[in-house]
Amino acid sequence: MPFGESFQSTIKSNKSIMLDNKSRRFVKTQGGFDSSKKNQFDFKEATPEQLMLIKKRIQRQNIKIRITLIIAFVVLFIVLFFILNLLTN
Repeated sequence: MPFGESFQSTIKSNKSIMLDNKSRRFVKTQGGFDSSKKNQFDFKEATPEQLMLIKKRIQRQNIKIRITLIIAFVVLFIVLFFILNLLTN
C-alpha cells in the first residue's frame, strides 16, 4: 500500500475511534487545564547560593569536556601526521 493510502486509512481509523462514544482511548486528550488546582507542578525554590553552586559545577564539567576533546584532537592529529609522514617517505 503506498504511503498516501496508508496515511489516509490511519486518519480515517483515528477519526472513527474519536467519534465512537464507547471508546475511551481519546478521553484523556479532550481534557485541558484543570483550573481547580492551584499549581500543576510543585517546584522547589532554589536559593541564589545553590544556583551559583550549580552554575560553577556545570562550568567545571564543560571545561573538563572541552579539555578532553582538545587532547583527543591533538593526539589524533599527531598520529595522522606521523602516518602521513611515513607514507610519503
